[in-house]
Amino acid sequence: MSAAEESDIAQARVFLALLNSEIDELSERIESALRLVRGTRPVAPELASAARTDAAALRKDLHRVHALVEQLTRRFPTANVPAEVPAAHSFRS
Repeated sequence: MSAAEESDIAQARVFLALLNSEIDELSERIESALRLVRGTRPVAPELASAARTDAAALRKDLHRVHALVEQLTRRFPTANVPAEVPAAHSFRS
């Protein structure tokens, strides 16, 4: 593998990590909005409507990020595999 290919894969791994963090954050925000709507305490209809709208917009963002992950892993299949960790050296006395 060339140095350029290794660099591309390394960048893809970094980007995948960022995208996965974004997926986690968007998922939490969607869950939070839906908890507000489905909560046991009644909320104002306007607040519930705004939370539903926010959740829908966040879902669209989430789908876009998932699509980016899919495209990136299709382009760089090995980027989804953790980088090789150098073998530990044995120091025997």
